Amino acid sequence: MSENDFDISQIIDDEDEDFVAGIDVLTPSGAKVTVINQSEADYYDQVHKRYLADNKFKNVSDILELDRILVMELMCYRWGIWILAEEDYYGRKINPNEVQKSIENYSKEIRGIKKDLGIDKSTRDKDKGDSVAEYIQMLGIRAKEFGITRNFQAAKSIEMLMEVRSLITLYENSSASERKEFGASLENLIDWFKNRFDEFENLDKDLRKNQKTWIRDI
Repeated sequence: MSENDFDISQIIDDEDEDFVAGIDVLTPSGAKVTVINQSEADYYDQVHKRYLADNKFKNVSDILELDRILVMELMCYRWGIWILAEEDYYGRKINPNEVQKSIENYSKEIRGIKKDLGIDKSTRDKDKGDSVAEYIQMLGIRAKEFGITRNFQAAKSIEMLMEVRSLITLYENSSASERKEFGASLENLIDWFKNRFDEFENLDKDLRKNQKTWIRDI
């Protein structure tokens, strides 16, 4: 390696006089990591948010492992830029083969950690298959519950219709005094309708409440 080439061992712990303070970003565990420039900070934050949005981490050790993944992915991002430019951020020449080798080593390490955390592609594909089967099963259960509720409402509608016919027959075939005695006046009929409508509405209200839960689950 010539004196102008950049030693790969200097990439992380560089105390060169050209080194700049950089920008602090927060890791998933809440720790601070210093990146070199705004482009790296934007990349780190974007990937950080995507990991948390796409995956569920159950304990602190998993979050700490995610910290490691993000640092290594940031390094691969940085080295990729350097390889394209054939120099680092400070204009120093690099050895592309050495840098590429480091990217490959970090990528292998990242894949291993992802597999241990269950967020690698093969695990996601397997979970997706399980989720689809469960989803279809739940659709069947909910469809059955929906059908049962609608059948019950249909039966209740028929029952109400028969009662209405009886009340109308009583109203038409009775005198004013008889209507008052048997509670078959127009006011009584309207009150009866209101009460029965409330009863029917409560049936549909329970179904709508369950449907909101179903939509959230889907």
